[in-house]
Amino acid sequence: MKKENIYDYHLMDAREISSLVPKNTVDVTITSPPYGNLKNYEKGVPKSISTNQIGFKQKYEDYLDDLQSIFKGVFNVTKNSGSLWLIVDTFSDNGKLRLLPFDLIKKLEEVGWKLKDIVIWNKVSKATPWSRKGNFKKIFEYILFFVKSKDFKYEIDRIKDPNGLKNWWIKYPERYNPRGKTPTDIWDFEIPSQGSWGNDYLKHFCPFPPKLVERILLLTTNKNQVVLDTFSGSGVVLAAAKAMGRKFIGFDINQDYIKNFYEKVLPKIQEELKDTNKDLNLLTRQSLKKKSEIKKLRQLKYPKVLIKKILDSRGEGDTKNLPLYSVFIITKDVNNLDQELFLVFNGKVDFGELYEKIKKIVSNPSLSRFGVKSKILAYSKEDFIKVYQNDPKFNLHNLWLYKKGITNVFERSISLSEWINDFQTELEDEKIPPIISNIKIDIPTDEEKKRLTRFL
Repeated sequence: MKKENIYDYHLMDAREISSLVPKNTVDVTITSPPYGNLKNYEKGVPKSISTNQIGFKQKYEDYLDDLQSIFKGVFNVTKNSGSLWLIVDTFSDNGKLRLLPFDLIKKLEEVGWKLKDIVIWNKVSKATPWSRKGNFKKIFEYILFFVKSKDFKYEIDRIKDPNGLKNWWIKYPERYNPRGKTPTDIWDFEIPSQGSWGNDYLKHFCPFPPKLVERILLLTTNKNQVVLDTFSGSGVVLAAAKAMGRKFIGFDINQDYIKNFYEKVLPKIQEELKDTNKDLNLLTRQSLKKKSEIKKLRQLKYPKVLIKKILDSRGEGDTKNLPLYSVFIITKDVNNLDQELFLVFNGKVDFGELYEKIKKIVSNPSLSRFGVKSKILAYSKEDFIKVYQNDPKFNLHNLWLYKKGITNVFERSISLSEWINDFQTELEDEKIPPIISNIKIDIPTDEEKKRLTRFL
């Protein structure tokens, strides 16, 4: 008979999951199976189920079959958009190295799970120091990431690091995702040091770091969605879910773990993760700021690369034979990378030939990878003034001058009337003419900051 409240930590064998959890209930499962013959969990287990542990005193093949059966049950109760994150490692069984992660992959694929990725969890320096002859100290475990269908939930932008980009993003914004740096498949999370965790509250063979669980939950769930841990142990997964506003379902056969969970683990993890939303909001603001900066840098650099490509197509290294006086960039929508680009010439140019060259250039790398939607127009200086002297898009916005091919730091503000009446082309860098835009950006590289400091 099904219990009324399934969102709880249950003293139950995970093999009974179908008797408790309805189909299409779970959004994500994060768990780690018992460590085969390495650990006897009998202490704290009621006599009614203590003789039927998974792993301990089992043949390896029976152990795999039991796990396959459990994760088939997990598959059935998981939503189509759900996923399974299985933390698991190899282990030694009577002198033989068991490749449990890879054996489990085969078993789980047989019941419908699709392996999407494998992450290495680097436990840093406090991993269990197994140091038998023939084995190095183990400091990592595998995280097997399975999905049920191609429609799995995967909010990667939530865990991108907007502050993790190297200084090169300023000079090469087209190479970097505006939302930040995607984490690699090696995750560094220090395993909790149980002796210093407030009265030894994590009484478990290998508890998960709360921040590791937090990352997976951010990636795969929203508030009020359902998190499952079939082998809950200390209950870190369940406590992290609760702290982040998710519902949880947990199983374990050890009643001491459940008691300790409610008395110590849950309040401790809730305290530790209480700033999750605050941190996430800060990260979101930082991400939006970085996203805007990268998009501005892309739009300002775009004409510089275009001009270099035009010169390359003509076999020229500067603009002496291409009298380009100024370039105007008027962005219509920074977020959509939508702009108008005006090439203003102080001399005669075959615009028909020029447009044909530009058409080819902008459709190929490296300009195509900028993602900029640019309407490119070419004028003589006189015609440009006639057409746009009183145009609001040039006169109702502040304009900013960029010189010497530097497009990440503005030189000064400039008005269109100043450009018409007083501006003179300064050929300090004949390769790139002055760029004038309604985009304002001032993000010096570390080298530029050092040069500026020396002159102050």
